[in-house]
Amino acid sequence: MPNRISVTIAGQSYTILAEENEEYTRRVAQRADHKIQEARQATEASPLNAAVLAALNLADEATKAEREALRLHSEGSERTEQIEAMRNEILRLQEENDQLKQALAAFTAAASDIPAQAAALASKAAGQAAKPEPPAEPAKAAETALAEAALAASAGRRGGKGKGHA
Repeated sequence: MPNRISVTIAGQSYTILAEENEEYTRRVAQRADHKIQEARQATEASPLNAAVLAALNLADEATKAEREALRLHSEGSERTEQIEAMRNEILRLQEENDQLKQALAAFTAAASDIPAQAAALASKAAGQAAKPEPPAEPAKAAETALAEAALAASAGRRGGKGKGHA
């Protein structure tokens, strides 16, 4: 049910039927009165012309406010799209992070076997180093022994001079 509110604008009393509450309606009426007073002072216009100029100024302010509201709404829509894209990116990165954690756990498990494998290889290598070299083939061993004997005999014929003496 509309409210009946009495207001004064440009020195005239008006009874307004308004859906809004009384406080809001009085503020709107005061604003209209103020704009008419500004127009009369700036132009020394008649009350009717001042009311028309005030109406134009108020319409200009309303149009600019609507334009700004549309811009902000559009900007808000863009921000909403950006937020949605960021949420999707976060979900993708969380999934990638989970996969990397699983891969790291697999590598860590595999790496935990490395010290045992290294110890086994070291033990095997140490066991092989302690073993004497297998004997050379018998023919090669005999050939080597004959060559050494020939060198020794040759040294004895030269008057017992050892290696390095001429």
